[in-house]
Amino acid sequence: MARVLDYEICETASFTFTDLLPDWGAEHEPLLAGLPATLSPDGAWIILSIHSWIVWIDGKIVLIDTGAGNGKKRPFAPYFDQLTTSYLARLQALGGGTPEAVDYVLHTHLHVDHVGWNTRLVDGHWIAIFPNARHVFSAKEYDFFRDPANANARHHTSLQAQQDSVTPIVDAGLADMISIDVAK
Repeated sequence: MARVLDYEICETASFTFTDLLPDWGAEHEPLLAGLPATLSPDGAWIILSIHSWIVWIDGKIVLIDTGAGNGKKRPFAPYFDQLTTSYLARLQALGGGTPEAVDYVLHTHLHVDHVGWNTRLVDGHWIAIFPNARHVFSAKEYDFFRDPANANARHHTSLQAQQDSVTPIVDAGLADMISIDVAK
């Protein structure tokens, strides 16, 4: 297994704990003791790593999540807007091969920082970067983002990601949507 870095969001992106975890309170502070690598030096900001994992299983290449992606319009999330990273070169250098060599893309969830490298813009159309891969993700989450009741400001950026990074994969017949049972 190898980690493929897309990029890191540092304190300049202004992510505080309450930005990402609205219910964060003083009672949660002890949880941070074991996480110094995820904090800015002053402890005020979260440092996020946007990355994928390559896993080799029985001669197959599995990519877990696809980062934020390049060239995506994200006006409501400026730290993801119109990125230009060398993710694909890092993927290949770490043994992921060419995009055509990837057999499976497994999405842990369908947020903007997990689906961006699914597609690239070619002649005005979003096409699959991993054209031979089966893209596996939750049917329930896919349905969530297709439901107009969830089209609100909180989900605006993830809804954009569905349009340019998920729906084109479904339309190309490359998606395997699965049911996930979660114990409560």
